[in-house]
Amino acid sequence: MDVLPSRATMLLADQVPILDAIDKLRSFGIESGIDVPQLIVIGDQSSGKSSVLEAISGAHFTIDHKLCTKFPIELSLRQSKSNNINVKASLVSSTTIKRNDEENATIKSFERSDSQPNDIPQIISDAEALLGVSHNVERQFSDDILKINISGPGLHPLTIIDLPGLIRGDGLEQRGEAREFVRGLVERYASDSRSIILAVVPASSVDIATQESHTIAKMHDKKQERTLGIITRPDSVLPGPETETIVEVASSGPKLLKRGWHTVRNLSAKERKDISGKKLKYSEISRIRDEKEEVDLNQGSWAKVPTCDKGIVTLREKLSRILFEQVQAKLRDLIKSVRIFKEDRASQLKGIDKPRTTPEEQRAFLVPMAQEYVRLANAAITGSYEDPFFGKPGDTSLQSQSARLRATILEMSRLFNIVLVACGRKMDIYDGMSNGDAYSNVVDKLDEREDIFAPDYVPALAEKSSALFQDISSPILGENELQRYRTHRKPFLVRWKTIGDFMCSQVTSWSGREGPADANPSLAKALFQMQSNAWVPIVEDHSEAVWTAVESFVTAACRTTIPDSVRPGVADHIIGPSLRVLGEKFKSKCKEIVEGFRQVDPTQFVHFESVSETIYDELPGSPDDLLTKNVNNKLNQMRLTSAMKSWHLANACRRDTRDAMAPSIQALAIELYIRQVPSLFSPDTIMKLTTEILAMAAGDSNDDIERRKSLAKDIADLGEAETTLTRLLLARRFHTS
Repeated sequence: MDVLPSRATMLLADQVPILDAIDKLRSFGIESGIDVPQLIVIGDQSSGKSSVLEAISGAHFTIDHKLCTKFPIELSLRQSKSNNINVKASLVSSTTIKRNDEENATIKSFERSDSQPNDIPQIISDAEALLGVSHNVERQFSDDILKINISGPGLHPLTIIDLPGLIRGDGLEQRGEAREFVRGLVERYASDSRSIILAVVPASSVDIATQESHTIAKMHDKKQERTLGIITRPDSVLPGPETETIVEVASSGPKLLKRGWHTVRNLSAKERKDISGKKLKYSEISRIRDEKEEVDLNQGSWAKVPTCDKGIVTLREKLSRILFEQVQAKLRDLIKSVRIFKEDRASQLKGIDKPRTTPEEQRAFLVPMAQEYVRLANAAITGSYEDPFFGKPGDTSLQSQSARLRATILEMSRLFNIVLVACGRKMDIYDGMSNGDAYSNVVDKLDEREDIFAPDYVPALAEKSSALFQDISSPILGENELQRYRTHRKPFLVRWKTIGDFMCSQVTSWSGREGPADANPSLAKALFQMQSNAWVPIVEDHSEAVWTAVESFVTAACRTTIPDSVRPGVADHIIGPSLRVLGEKFKSKCKEIVEGFRQVDPTQFVHFESVSETIYDELPGSPDDLLTKNVNNKLNQMRLTSAMKSWHLANACRRDTRDAMAPSIQALAIELYIRQVPSLFSPDTIMKLTTEILAMAAGDSNDDIERRKSLAKDIADLGEAETTLTRLLLARRFHTS
């Protein structure tokens, strides 16, 4: 289609630099903010609108010129790097016409690609058939949009829009509903400030001023800056007074219309019919059209019309000036938009960080983050909360509490001590008097008394609902953390009469080198281990809670110190593995401490004096009463005494080791390992990383590399466009000064 570049591009020849810049800006999505040239032709049906568009653009719009336009046709000219002209087409479904999903899907699926300009009439015909618009059916017009994109070398951004003709007749096709629909559609396009309105009037009209197209143009272009009057079909008016009236209007310049009138002469229906039989190329048809126009407009009364106000060649020149003025008027806003987009791209590029292709660049990139992480970690461990990272007083959110690691651990240690004292033994023994009133989990009967030494043994309780220790709360810990301290059983209470005989039998079974009525070392150790077995789950849950708090802190610190782009890599390849190893060591250390204390020998760990002073503390009543109750001989009395001493020795040992174990957990496990948290991501750690780990953690991703290249190109293109537009703005000032 050789005519297309020669005609449409002539229209824009004076604007090449500025439109080249605009063409680059389209790829940035700035189009909606830029007044890209848009020509719309409005007029009555059969006024010659489509013929005017064909003459301007060089694109053939219809197969049969007897048929009118039924829906908006947006013809977009775009520049491309290809040496060939390519035509693509698609339909945009109406937002005002109600259709079902299947109908909308069918419209959306309409596409034409790799077509040629000569195929445009057939594309329009296919779209009309798909949309079902015709004067023979109920829906005669539609606001579905047929978008035709013509791309090729030498083409500059221009949108030419063919709209349905305004309806004036009274026939069935011209009924009021269709008339109002078309008028509303035309007004919608005319109100767009980007639109340059070509108000088409056939020369045969009696009174141009009463034309509806001019009424609409005046309504939406009050200053008449975007409206140009077009007179068509001058050959349809016979010489005489009527011709003189039309010629007077055509020659009036800005008197009647600010931008004046322009007369064009297109091929008549008969001339088209005669030519169509010769099967000429459209470029040849266009040449014949131009020759006939030049002859007719330069003879008779039409010769009086100034050359600048008639003919398609001068119309293109006139439109070129109007288009250029429209764009120039927006140069300041355009430059402002370009700068905003360029700054946005620069900000995005800055957010991607500098290239990191070598180990040195990767270390240099990570070290400042590591320094900040270490600073926050040390502050959290020592309880120095001056940094905004730790929140403000009154901030009770779990996120800010996660940052205050020392406060969280202190609170957990407090709860640990409470639970250890309350639940750190399996059972208590009493004689049925007042001490038992405080217990709800009382054991009335031990069917298999030997089972009390089994780690998981739980007897049948009088009231099972009170078996767990729940009397605990915290002002800073969440429910998940608190639950770790609420899952432990209170010691169950056994009456002495229920277990006394069993304890005496155990003294006999475990008798060794001890003297009569002395504490039995083996029984005391067995009882101690039975009682202290409750420590294991308490310490385990406490260690889990503490390390969960450590992990939450590390996550919060990483979120603050490490950018999103590399945080997953740093977490997966640097911090994560070391944190898991450190956590395993910490929990192992806690187990080691508790097992170490559980292995002590009560006879060697507890002084007898401390036991003898409290030997009867847990059993109310006088010693004499207890020693004579149910004792028929001296031997039973000594066995009972030995059982009581063994029990109290075991419990004295439990209390002493418990009181020593709790601070040991704090000092030898918690403090030891939380002070290694800063080293998880320290500058020293970064310097010791292998090149492989560095690359995986902080190396450039392919996405970053491509994104950086893309943004750099965008910034360069935007900068070039800004320079061009600024130069044109300065040139405009120079010429107007």
